[in-house]
Amino acid sequence: MLKTDRFVLKQLSLVDANEKYLCWFNDDEIKKFILNRPKCIGELEKFINHCNDDNTILLLGIFTQDNIHIGNIKYEFFNASYDKASMGIMIGLECWRNKGVGTEVIEQSIKYLSQQFNTNSIELGVDVTNVAAVQVYKKLGFQITKVNKGDPDGLIMTLDSIR
Repeated sequence: MLKTDRFVLKQLSLVDANEKYLCWFNDDEIKKFILNRPKCIGELEKFINHCNDDNTILLLGIFTQDNIHIGNIKYEFFNASYDKASMGIMIGLECWRNKGVGTEVIEQSIKYLSQQFNTNSIELGVDVTNVAAVQVYKKLGFQITKVNKGDPDGLIMTLDSIR
């Protein structure tokens, strides 16, 4: 479990696979940027189990101090040395978007990855039309490293030397 000033990051469990979480995927903003959306609680449970059973994936729920699940951040390590990972983040509850959640959570989780896993490089994919996300990533030091060849609107951003 990780803590930031406002949030608790913890591994999701099957208890977290509920209707509120599932409803995030019906939100128009989420639909624009999340391609693989679960259609039922069973699919959420399968996703959580898969992530928790795979030692190359770190899936953390983002919870408020009063235990309200507002989003997730996920890291997938490229290899067993854990030195490089890809990152994805979703703020599911609309009332928490554009409130600095991403910045706070990414900063703290990157410190954790560096200290616990010796991770030194993080890569992410982002849609060029998701202007707010691109700005947050740039503010955190991510650099645009290439355009995703399979998606002309997709950017690959990388943060190197995170120690």
